[in-house]
Amino acid sequence: RMIAKKVPGAGWVYMIYDKRDRLVFTQDANMGATAQWLYTLYDGLNRPVQTGMLTYTGTPAALQSYVTANTGNNNAGTVTTSGTYVLATPTDLSIGVREVGRGSYQASGSISFTDGFSSEGTAEFTAQIVAATPASFSNTVTVMDNPLAVGTNPIPLTYTYYDDYSATSKTYNTTNNSKLGIGNNVYGDSLPPAASAQIRGLTTVTRVRVIENPANLAQGNWMETAIFYDNKGRVVQTNADNYRGGQDITTHRYDFNHKLICSYLLHNNPAGNDVERIRTNFDYDHAGRLLTVTKQLNDNDSTKRFVARNSYDALGQLLRKELGQKSMTDTTALNNQDYSYNIRGWLKGMNWNYGAASGPTTSQMNIAGNKWFAMDLSYDWGFGSNQFNGNIGGQRWQSAGDGAERAYGYGYDAANRLLYGDFNQHFGSNWQKSDPANANFTIDFSVKMGDGINASSAYDANGNILAMQQQGLKLNASSLIDNLSYNYNSNSNKLLNVIDAQNDPNTILGDFRASQTYLNSIGSKTATTADYSYDNNGNLLKDLNKNIGNGSARGITYNHLNLPYLINVAGKGTITYIYDATGNKLQKRTYDSLKSILTMTTDYLGGFVYENSVLQFLDHEEGRVRLNHNVSVSSPAVFVYDYFVKDHLGNTRMVLTDEQQQGVYPVATLEDGAVATEGNYYAINTAAIVPNPASLTPTYPNNNGNPPYNTNPTSNTTATSLKIYRLNGATGDKMGLGITLRVMAGDNVAIYGKSFWQGGTPTNTGYNIVVNNLLIALAGTSAVAGTGKATAAALTGSAVTPGDVNNWLTNNEPNTGIRPKAYINWILFDEQFRVVSASSGFSMVSDANVVYTHPPQSVGIAKNGYLYVYCSNESN
Repeated sequence: RMIAKKVPGAGWVYMIYDKRDRLVFTQDANMGATAQWLYTLYDGLNRPVQTGMLTYTGTPAALQSYVTANTGNNNAGTVTTSGTYVLATPTDLSIGVREVGRGSYQASGSISFTDGFSSEGTAEFTAQIVAATPASFSNTVTVMDNPLAVGTNPIPLTYTYYDDYSATSKTYNTTNNSKLGIGNNVYGDSLPPAASAQIRGLTTVTRVRVIENPANLAQGNWMETAIFYDNKGRVVQTNADNYRGGQDITTHRYDFNHKLICSYLLHNNPAGNDVERIRTNFDYDHAGRLLTVTKQLNDNDSTKRFVARNSYDALGQLLRKELGQKSMTDTTALNNQDYSYNIRGWLKGMNWNYGAASGPTTSQMNIAGNKWFAMDLSYDWGFGSNQFNGNIGGQRWQSAGDGAERAYGYGYDAANRLLYGDFNQHFGSNWQKSDPANANFTIDFSVKMGDGINASSAYDANGNILAMQQQGLKLNASSLIDNLSYNYNSNSNKLLNVIDAQNDPNTILGDFRASQTYLNSIGSKTATTADYSYDNNGNLLKDLNKNIGNGSARGITYNHLNLPYLINVAGKGTITYIYDATGNKLQKRTYDSLKSILTMTTDYLGGFVYENSVLQFLDHEEGRVRLNHNVSVSSPAVFVYDYFVKDHLGNTRMVLTDEQQQGVYPVATLEDGAVATEGNYYAINTAAIVPNPASLTPTYPNNNGNPPYNTNPTSNTTATSLKIYRLNGATGDKMGLGITLRVMAGDNVAIYGKSFWQGGTPTNTGYNIVVNNLLIALAGTSAVAGTGKATAAALTGSAVTPGDVNNWLTNNEPNTGIRPKAYINWILFDEQFRVVSASSGFSMVSDANVVYTHPPQSVGIAKNGYLYVYCSNESN
């Protein structure tokens, strides 16, 4: 029997056995520091009935001697199990989003409404502090050869019961059995009218304690699960408590071959005043392969969706996966994924054309064909360092977000460790790192381990990384963003520090960085600077680069399962994680130390995720079902389905949704009572707002049209317009009323506007828009400023963006005739802030002394990016 083990970087782990060779005690190095041991108690059939933690100050050898002397006699005894269940009423409740129709909010400690909370106009609800009395339980279990010594103060963490249901008051619930159909399957077995009594040897009830505080395990309450079976020994229902005091009842239906064909989940969260019902159907083909997965919410037919539809080739390989459906009535898939394989059965690509016997292959990415992402994997063909041992030599991919085709080519050392990843993008007919049409635009995400050639420069003898370089994209030019050297503790694989010769403390690219606070405290790094420290089990305690911990205090506290309990980020706050005793994450609490408030509580109740007791989403097989709270303040939230498009490693490369959303922005009416709100959306210089001139006799109200309506609640939408925004290239502002929208490929933007001009024949020369002024205005809009990556200095200093804008302005000057060079303009910038001409344009003013209603402009968005809409007058 293994009685002790030690792995590099961690202390000793000890194991104690009874005379039946059952493992009854374990202790790792962290437990040893506090004289704690995990114990397991068994019944006469050697089944675990209780686990927990106790205190024993003797040596492992002494404990083994005690256990050996006091077990093996087949002495049966009873252990009383008692405790209290989790509360259905939360202690503290923080509310940031109003759930339309909810009548009450209850908590036992405090209720707070956070900034931004807004209710519907006719809402009536109460907030009430109530007493919380938890339910309790008390049972006895039979233990064979109890190894626990007197005075060790055991704290139970889990209970397991077998053979009957005497330990629980939960019963088999048949209320929803009729809702579990067989779909397109044949020979579905009926659900039993009662749970089977043939349960000898089966687990019937479990209880698990919540780890509220690792320093005081007894502080946590309990959650109970009852498991019910049919006469074939299959689980037909589980009734499980969740962390917020509710219950999740899941019922399963099978076919004759024991495949799950339907499940029905009844979820209840009293703290969130939430009850959800989820039905999932699985259809199979004659070979038992999964064909379709469908979901339905709350017994409502309008929420029923195909989640996935699969088809297979003659070898049983997945040939096509269709994700989702476009709407309740349109069952066309949101995304089609066609898979290809090589002769060895290895995945070759997804949505990639291999029709030719030789020569180049092509992407099948096509939005109209519902193919939003394409990928090709090359093993022994197509790249400079082809691999013949199963390693991937390179990969290409293309996304509908911008349509660019990109690639990585890989190189490995003799031990199959990565030496480099060489990035290139397809420009026209060339694979390279810069655009032939504009050499100033470079894009490179290449990575090198060491020098990219010699393994000894990249890895030490134990396989630890020694050095790495990473290229990255800053706005629209690539450069080296990481130049990392790794140092380790002496005679150890534990990382001591990382030195970045390209360190940027203010980076927003997600690359490595040492914080300025840390660097100020140490001056500069050397090979012996300690960035990281560890506990006796090898868990990370401090990451000073991220201000997690400091010189005198640990930054991360762990529970006995080696899971992080408390993370302390200096100058920001703390994150606390709550688990049950088997390691399931139940809750995350985010505390802002600067404001001294609990800013967010996130609950994980099975597949349901709540923030501040408001449901956000629930998982499904190919993504999530999201509760959209942004419909309107007076409308109830609605469920929408999101789907994760994944690559060969399971990484999510794209998120697609069936949500059809229309956002109508407030009209820039410029009227006295509304302009303050309009200034939150548009760049408005109040000095440019003037009363209507005498020659302008408006007859239109302050509205977009009918529809869409003006959504500004402070605007009198039926009143006649009295104000106008004056632009004059000679004596005033040349541009104004700018707004930037964050847009995605496939979006459509409608632009409405009116214009008026008066005076003699305009002069249209000498008043051109200054490109830098346009870029400064763009950078000042909230949609761009919020990204942090496109400041005014970055845009105007770019070697790419100003030239792109100047070219677009120069190449799009119409013959104005006797009209001024005055327009409503829209320019689409992609995510590298390059102009996308296909989605950019303008609408010119009409004749003098006429209020001109510009035709609604329907702008189709070709690439992900930022649509800047503004008005201009380049005349006098």
